[in-house]
Amino acid sequence: MRSWWGYAADDPVGPWQGHPLAGATSLFLPPTGCSTGERLSVGVVATCGSWLESPRARAVPLRGWNVLTIRRYEAADAATVWALNRLPHLGATGDPSVPLQLEPLDSPPSQFPDLADIDSTFIAAGGDFFVADMGGHLVGMAGFRANEAGQAQVLRVRVHPAVRRHRLGARLMGVVERRAVELGFTEAFLDTSTHQPEAMAFYRSLGYQEVGRETRPDWDWTLVYFAKQL
Repeated sequence: MRSWWGYAADDPVGPWQGHPLAGATSLFLPPTGCSTGERLSVGVVATCGSWLESPRARAVPLRGWNVLTIRRYEAADAATVWALNRLPHLGATGDPSVPLQLEPLDSPPSQFPDLADIDSTFIAAGGDFFVADMGGHLVGMAGFRANEAGQAQVLRVRVHPAVRRHRLGARLMGVVERRAVELGFTEAFLDTSTHQPEAMAFYRSLGYQEVGRETRPDWDWTLVYFAKQL
């Protein structure tokens, strides 16, 4: 099977589950100019124009492919995280033409004050915050902290438009959930809205169940609450 893109070996919803390479930390995304093809078969590594049969080939970067690493947030990431948060994230916003390089912002977004000091509002608050780094560019983020019900409340999940549709969001959520379990949480909680149908479908695909809705007279949308046992 020929394909122009791949999953990480530990993607819980990809074709690598149970494969000997489970636990790999890298995800290979296609180089510019390659078109999306079919999903990879287990044990096949695709490159632009050719494919390799050896699973061991995924242990090193392939020429022209970008290696993605999900790591814990660092203070130096702040200005770029703010820029990533500003990118469109409502609806079908995948757009490979958006440059990966983001212009850092001078100040945090006023609508999301918890991003002003992530160390205090997430990490020191008993949660954690992660970013996805691809070749030095931040292309995704997600965090969580305890809410009043003692759940791990997942917040600020963002994926750069240029790398959407490659299961990066699922990988970020997997890292968040595993870390929440390490910290003693047994349930994750999050919200999205009816004007984000793709987000609703995404969370459902990860096993989240709708647990409630909220609407107000001045809203033209409905807030939807989801939870998942970890």
